Amino acid sequence: MVYNYKNLETEKYRRRMKKFFVNYSFYAVKMFLNQFAISLLGLTLSGVFSRAESSTGQLVSSICAVVFYLFLIYYMTWELGYNDRIAEGHGHIVTHPLTGLFVSLLANSLNFIFAVLILCRVAFGSFCIIIEGMYAGIIITVANGGTAPTWLYFAIIAPALIVSTLSYYLGLHDICFTPLFRAKCPERADKKERKKK
Repeated sequence: MVYNYKNLETEKYRRRMKKFFVNYSFYAVKMFLNQFAISLLGLTLSGVFSRAESSTGQLVSSICAVVFYLFLIYYMTWELGYNDRIAEGHGHIVTHPLTGLFVSLLANSLNFIFAVLILCRVAFGSFCIIIEGMYAGIIITVANGGTAPTWLYFAIIAPALIVSTLSYYLGLHDICFTPLFRAKCPERADKKERKKK
């Protein structure tokens, strides 16, 4: 009887995982492609300031690239949360407040693999920089001419996870902090128009 119960739980878990991958793998891939595009931008800017021998320029350009990257994540996962809110309202899905985090974990899986390999003393730092080039200036500044600490390769994954979690939750609850999302918040826009009248 216990054996059957365990099998049933395992089957439920497999179905949930399959459903998650079917519904959200596209967004995870899109998030990774956004990361790769901004990574190339970050590497380009870092290279320009490196040739100009400007460490301050490297750091500032890296911070700007990271902010832009996080904004893209915020926009995408907010929209995902809002779309899930609508789908749940029509009874199509049951939402989970941590879906944004799970999608981001899936999108950052390659980053985690490289970070673990670096932790195991495998020389994958250069590969990690290729897909996380927006952090290049920050990593170079922290390394200060030496080797960047291992923990840094894990730490640079955290901002994306935090932003994805918060922005999905905000979208799920239809909370907007910028005019860019007014088109996604028709109810709030209508309320504002009524107040003006």
